[in-house]
Amino acid sequence: SKYVNNVCSHRCDVNMYSMDEGGPPASNDSTTPTGVWRTYVYEPAPDSNISRWWRLMLNASDSSLTTPIKSVMAAAFTFSALPESACPYAPALCVPLPGMDFSEMLAGSDYCTFSMAADVTDALGDTAAKAFESMGLDSFRAASTESFGKWVGDFQASADTFVMVSVLSFCIALVFVVLLRFFVGVCVWISVALSVLLFFIGGFLLFVVRSQCEGAGILETGQQTAVAILVSGSTTVSDMASGVQDAPSEGFTENGADYRGRQRYSKQGRKCLAWDEQAVMPGYNSTNYEALRPANATSHYCRNPYKAEDQNKAKAIWCVTSDPDVPWEECLPIGVIQPECPQGYAISSKNSRDALWYMSFVVWAAGGIWLIVILCFAGSIRLAIALNKVAAVFIASNPSILCIPVLQALTSIIWCIAWLFSVSFLLSQVPDAYVPKEAFATYAEAYGTETSAGRCTSMWPSGHVWRDDDCDVADGGAKCWRCSPPRYAVDERVFVSLFVFLWNNAFNVALGQLMIAMAASLWFFSKNKRSAFITGPAVRTSLRYHVGTVAFGSLVVA
Repeated sequence: SKYVNNVCSHRCDVNMYSMDEGGPPASNDSTTPTGVWRTYVYEPAPDSNISRWWRLMLNASDSSLTTPIKSVMAAAFTFSALPESACPYAPALCVPLPGMDFSEMLAGSDYCTFSMAADVTDALGDTAAKAFESMGLDSFRAASTESFGKWVGDFQASADTFVMVSVLSFCIALVFVVLLRFFVGVCVWISVALSVLLFFIGGFLLFVVRSQCEGAGILETGQQTAVAILVSGSTTVSDMASGVQDAPSEGFTENGADYRGRQRYSKQGRKCLAWDEQAVMPGYNSTNYEALRPANATSHYCRNPYKAEDQNKAKAIWCVTSDPDVPWEECLPIGVIQPECPQGYAISSKNSRDALWYMSFVVWAAGGIWLIVILCFAGSIRLAIALNKVAAVFIASNPSILCIPVLQALTSIIWCIAWLFSVSFLLSQVPDAYVPKEAFATYAEAYGTETSAGRCTSMWPSGHVWRDDDCDVADGGAKCWRCSPPRYAVDERVFVSLFVFLWNNAFNVALGQLMIAMAASLWFFSKNKRSAFITGPAVRTSLRYHVGTVAFGSLVVA
């Protein structure tokens, strides 16, 4: 499509042969086309490298050498251009391409797309012709697509979904307001509890990541850490409750063969089976292994039993689990929360691990401070919940008050649409002298370079640069580069319009809030709250006495 000019026409059947205003010239070398067709004679632009030699050849005296060349130049570079009624542009932009037809892209779209003429289809075959048409159409779409237009098109395509979502959102909001009276307290306190919980979960994650071993997952490490903390805590509480003073040591050396502690859970929290009662590994019992004796003292505890002649020896204490999918699993001594990683840590830097360790305690401390703040303001939170419940009762007693936000939303939509049209008009008013009118000798002078702007791009929004075939020739040089204005311009009118937009939006919001507040006040002080109609009086009072206050306040906000 780089060889095709995008132009406007009043119809799509514009080609070399189908125009009914009169056909093209009878022969290529004719200079007087029939009907209203025009003629375009090509010649290089004055700033072209071959322009000088082209003119020298055309003006050369006739000879056996120059006459045939001049004849070919006159015949081969003279083209028929579409009538001005079909293509209202310069003849150079209206030369149709032989073998190409145009048809409407979609019915009613007012866009013409490529199609191959019948004689081309016969020569190339239908498949090849369709392939060329598809390539041309894709190129045209890529060249003509613009961001704003695409956004508008996407919005139009999803307009029905947008309306449906808006209606459903409004209905859900109404249901929420009705249920607010009954569930606001529960929702608020659950939210408050979750906010505290997030601090402790965040600190725990930092604590877990700090001890994560190479190759271990974050969930696996987190579960292992949680089990270690719970087992240690429950054992400590149990010993304190039962008055245990001489609990066995949890220490061991090397692979844990000398471990005599009371760990009854594996790393992942699976409960251990008694060695003499389990049938998964019947060979491991107090009869065969001295480490499992006496049986009543080692029944459910983790151990590392092995004999000197055993080929398979564990590297740490373990037990037979109650999980049928996991026959056995290693254990950690009670009190070991974050064991060492023999294969290395997921975070190799010790400084980084230490930083995570300290950060976890900082987050926990922040969570504790936040919990204290919540406890100090518990009365205020309960008061806020009570106010929301009263507001729900107010709406239930005066359902007509819901008309105010609905009308407020409709007013806002209408105002936004009207403002968009008006500001679009203001943006499109580009002053006539916005870009220079004169031509420039080089593209760099007009457009600029990587480090400096040109004459056409020295403002924002910047103009565009185009090459004119009708060059200005002066002082022996050709100036063919011109400026075209941008599609929009931003001036003081746009900023005034934006201020008015913000002012009106703020006024609309404030007026609706004032009306609802006035209605709530009248309802609260009325004697019969169930039968009092307060929406009308609230609207009248607001409009009669407080519009100026609202206007001034919204002016300050805008």
